Amino acid sequence: MSAAPKGTTGSGLLAALAGKGDLIVLDQAAHGGLVRGARASGAELRHYPHRDYAALDELLAESVLAGRTVLVGIMGEYRLTGEVENVAKIAEIARAHRARTVLEDSGAAQRGLPPDAVDIQLGGWPGGGMLNSEFDHCG
Repeated sequence: MSAAPKGTTGSGLLAALAGKGDLIVLDQAAHGGLVRGARASGAELRHYPHRDYAALDELLAESVLAGRTVLVGIMGEYRLTGEVENVAKIAEIARAHRARTVLEDSGAAQRGLPPDAVDIQLGGWPGGGMLNSEFDHCG
């Protein structure tokens, strides 16, 4: 597990996992940390309309190429609206297209999610501790 100032873990992780020639897909309402990380990676960044799972499926179907890393960044909860994301649905769509999933859940909205539901999870300290208001974690 690593700890870093809030908002930097997702940025650094996306930048480390993808690069030129790869693709990162985000909901258009994804927070700035994920967007900054996607841009810093040098990968192509594509957005789908907010919580439009059919559009995500279509985007991945047309974008996945052999040998290309495709990451789908997922927000566990949209902080401005309080909406809780259907992570299982997004993960199902991503797996169907052999894309990897990165869940940013510093608000611990996805507590109780099975460990194998997503490939990588950021935030949401075990037990829902409050430290995630100051630090994100990757583990």
